[in-house]
This record gives sequence, structure tokens and C-alpha cells, in this order.
Amino acid sequence: MKILFVNQYCGQHGGVEQNLADLADGLRERGHRCFLAYQKQAGHDAQQYAERFEVAVQCLNTHGKGKTDEGLEKLVSLKPDVVFVHKLESVAPIVNRFSTCRLVRMVHDHDLCCPRHHKYFAWNHHVCRQAAGWRCWFDLAFIGRNQEGVRRLRTGFLRNIRRELKCHHWFDRLLVAGEFMRDELIQNGLSSKRIEMVPPVVRVPSVEPTPPSREPKILFVGQMIRGKGVHLLVESLRRLKVPFRAELIGDGVWRDYIEQLLVRHELDDRVKVLGWKSQEELVRAYQDSRVVVVPSLWPEPFGMVGLEAMHHARPVVAFDVGGIREWLDDGHTGRLVPAADTMAFARALTPFLTDSDYAAQLGCEGYRQVRSRFSFDAYLDRIEAILTGEPPRAEGQGPEIPAREPAMALTGGQKRESE
Repeated sequence: MKILFVNQYCGQHGGVEQNLADLADGLRERGHRCFLAYQKQAGHDAQQYAERFEVAVQCLNTHGKGKTDEGLEKLVSLKPDVVFVHKLESVAPIVNRFSTCRLVRMVHDHDLCCPRHHKYFAWNHHVCRQAAGWRCWFDLAFIGRNQEGVRRLRTGFLRNIRRELKCHHWFDRLLVAGEFMRDELIQNGLSSKRIEMVPPVVRVPSVEPTPPSREPKILFVGQMIRGKGVHLLVESLRRLKVPFRAELIGDGVWRDYIEQLLVRHELDDRVKVLGWKSQEELVRAYQDSRVVVVPSLWPEPFGMVGLEAMHHARPVVAFDVGGIREWLDDGHTGRLVPAADTMAFARALTPFLTDSDYAAQLGCEGYRQVRSRFSFDAYLDRIEAILTGEPPRAEGQGPEIPAREPAMALTGGQKRESE
């Protein structure tokens, strides 16, 4: 197969990019040819990231406006068998130009259904459980920011959401991590017959788990943004009554704010913000920790960091938001805490910091579960079958997929006939 991956970024930017790279590596090892279309370089090691693909092309005209995008036309000439879309602001140009290909999208986040992107209310930070619609006006979703961070009005935000949702009726399959994301797509009008749950899997070397750190060390891995809840973690650390140290790995627009917050609360001597780290450095950080935290404010579509922690036999303490409960077995592989309850988060952390045997016990159970439930080879089998159009395996058997619904008028390319 010739597979064209499509993504907003080229580089080690976040979990989406890591998942895409792991899939491309695995599929290439099985003999498939992998290409990449991307909007811009972002994150780290962009050149090395691009070299993982046979062809990697920056497509500047991803919104389909104005002149023909030469980068996109180059990829059309490669005649891919399937187009595999990941994170992208607008899929219309892809649907237009690859109308004769099999179309598959992995929906990694809430951008498709939420004009504010993070699926929680601006005024109280509670998780939003409504479909995109008139209620979004009351949450000030018409106020956005441009690339320079300047506030601006977005009066057409609901129209854009509806347009993108209509485009997705033309995809053969929409892949989501679990029930939380599946329900969100169905709530916003997408057919359940096209949606398949495929929990993402972290590709890590097969290594024997190491004992937890003798030092009561907490590890956070993620972007330094509001949605990842780093400020909630700082508040939780303030409430701890037992000795601890913590390392925060990641970068983002909130890094300076978090560092200032740590100084203000006199935690900077015990909590270190280390910035972005390579995969090898991450492995060492996991091995040097006792417990891993996922203090997310936004409803995580899944939470890949938790699987990484389990691969290293580390228990996880996380807020119970989004799809986290789909992999975190409360009381067996870690602890689930009510959303944004920093006092409860501190209480859940305490026994791991005071009892390394308890941390080892839950960490070993996490290691056992992740090895049995989240095999990368089995994950790759599912993805490969979906991309080729083969029926799903028995464990993921879904309904027969009907013909595409003519849900939009395509422009700039040949319209695909209903099958």
C-alpha cells in the first residue's frame, strides 16, 4: 500500500506526532510506502521526523483558498491508495484532491466538535458535555486568538464547525481512542457506523520493569499549557504533608508562568521544570520516578502518558476526565481523582510517596495490564486492516459501512460519486 499521512505538524510536537511516527515506522517495516503531507514544521527534530517518510511535503495552502497548492499536487501524483488524516484544521482540500482514495481519519482531540478546542467551559473550567451549537455563544467561543496570541472575534465559528463535520461524512472510517470520543462524534451528528474505537498504543522497547525510585519523586510529562493542568498539580503539591521531589518534563506557552508559580509558592527547590527531553532521556526519567501524574483540566481523549508510565511499571494518579478511566484501573494501577480536586489529588499521591512497596505493587499491575491489553503489534494489525479496507477482527467487529452520504458540495476537485 501507498499510505499518505496528513498532519498539521512535522516534528516531535506532542502525542499526535509521536503516534503518527510510530504508525508510519511500523507500517513501513511491514512493506508499505509511507508519505507525509504537513502544514508546518513545529516541535523538535523536524528534519529527522520528515526523514521517517519516503516523501514529506509541506503543503502551504491547506485551507484550499487561492492558487493551486503545488505541494499537494505533488502528493496527488504519487497516487496513494489510502489517505490517513490525523490533526488538521480543515480537511476539505484533502477530500477534494483525493476523492478517489480510501479516506480514514484518526480523531485525536476535540477540535472537530469544540470551537474552543479544549471541551471545557471558560467561566468554571468544568467539562462541557454538549454538542457544538448556540450554547457556545454563552461560553464566549466567538472570542479567539490569532497566531500572535492577539484576541479577535470569530463570528463564523459555528459555521466552520458545521462545514468540517459535513466533510467527515465522506470518510470511510473515523477512528477514536474510546467511548468518550465516540460519543462526542455521534452527539455532533456523525454516523456511528463509520466510527471505530481503536485505543492508541505507545511503542516502547520491550524492557523489564525497574523498581520505583527510593526517593519519593513525582514525574509529570506533557505540554506546559492550561489544559494539561500543570497549575492544578502545583496546587496539589502545595497541599502535600510528606517529603517529595518532582520533575516536570515538557514545554509550552505556560512554562514561564509555572516557573513563577513555583517560586511564589516556594516550591522551586523541590520541583524542577526540565523542558523538552528526548525519548532516551524520558526513559531515564520514568525509571528514576516513583509515581507519574496526569493532572489534566481538559477531558483527555485518552492520555498516552499513562500508558508510557505503565510500560515502565509506574503507578499513575490522574484526574478522572475524558477517556482516562478507559485505561487507568482505579486502586489497581493507580488512582482516579475527581476533576480539579487538588486536595483529593494530594491525598491520592501521599501513599505512593510514603510507601515504595505500594508503588511497586500497583506499578507491576499496570505493567501486566499494558502488556496484555495494549500490544503495539495488535494495534498495528487493526490499523493495517482498516487502511486496507479489510473487515475488522472479531474483537473490534463493527457494523457494515454503508455508502458515503452526499453531505457537501466539494469545490476545487472532482466530486466522489456515492458508492
